[in-house]
Order: sequence, then structure tokens, then C-alpha cells
Amino acid sequence: MEQLMAGPDQAPLSVIEAEHIIQQLQQLTIQDVGSSTWHKQHEWIMRLNIQAHENTATHSDEFVMELLVSLDKIKVLVHDLLVIEAWKEHVLPHLKRHLAHKVSSTIWYLPMYHESVVANLLEVCLYHQHAVEALPEELLLELADWCYRKLAALNAPDTRKHTECKDPKALADMEAEQELEHRLAETDFCAAMCSLTITRYLSDNIMRLPM
Repeated sequence: MEQLMAGPDQAPLSVIEAEHIIQQLQQLTIQDVGSSTWHKQHEWIMRLNIQAHENTATHSDEFVMELLVSLDKIKVLVHDLLVIEAWKEHVLPHLKRHLAHKVSSTIWYLPMYHESVVANLLEVCLYHQHAVEALPEELLLELADWCYRKLAALNAPDTRKHTECKDPKALADMEAEQELEHRLAETDFCAAMCSLTITRYLSDNIMRLPM
């Protein structure tokens, strides 16, 4: 999904740079969301996602995916996916008004966008059977549950209503809280679309997985 790879121009990652970044990926908690550590990891995952898609598109060495598997970091991505989903469900509702009126949209958008970025990176990695098999049973089940929740949300009438295209003038005229809700629905939709592909990859490998 091209919109998930868009962003400021970034120099391509070398294998050494990618390995250095991936080695530093860690399991963060809900309390970490929005911290400097979290923002740094978000930036790293963004860069890895861009490079992973570039590798796939150019049919070159998929070193990002291979490093995530060999360094046992695919499970960190799944953990990150579940943490940000929980943050959006349990923490964000209490912060919406404050974020909409007191915080720049360029700041509050990142946590909402993060789930889509992680899902998009998993989408390109889990195309490969050995990347799927790198996940332990408990995380495979958690990922399958995440996909189910996203697919259920994708079929909800509210999802279709919130993701209808809006013209630039309508977006400009939105109140702050309306804009936040629109961006949240937009990023939720992107994550749900990634879940379609991830569901397929899990299904394709179901007979080989410890589920």
C-alpha cells in the first residue's frame, strides 16, 4: 500500500544499517507509546518498511525480511502491533479531546499511523513461509485474533462511512476532533486492509504451523 510507504525522502538502508536497526528493536509497553524511545522505534520501523518494499519491488535481496527472521525480531513486530492496537482502544479515547485541541496533528497522528506501518511491514515479511514459521504459537494465535478483529471492523457500516473520500475543502473545514476521528478511521482502514493479506499468508501455512 503506497500510502504506508510515503514520507520524507530517506536514503536507502544498507544491509549493515538495517542489521544495526533491527538489533535494537525491542518490546515496548503501552506506557512507552509517545515517548522518545517509542518515536525512535517508530522511525526505525518506517525505514525498514520502506526498504523491505523497495527490495520486493525491485526483486533484489530481501535482507530486511531475512534479518528480522534471523535476529528473531518478527515477534517484536507482532508484539508492537498488539500494543498499539491496545493503546488505540483503551488509552486514546481518554486523550482525544486533549490531543485534538492541545497537540499538533503531526504529533498525534504518528501513534494512529503506527499500526498500519507495522502491519504493512509484516505483510511483506509474512509472504515468506519461513517468516511465518519464525513466530511462536502464542503469537501466531494473537496475530490471527488481530486479523479477525480487523476483518470484523472492515465489514462494519461505520468503517465504510468514515473511509469515504472527502474533498480537500471538506477536510480543511473539519473541526479538530472531527479531523482526529477521520484520521483514526483512515489508519484503521489501512491496517484492516493489511490484515486481509496477513490472513491469507497464515491460512496458506496453516498445516505447517503449531496452531
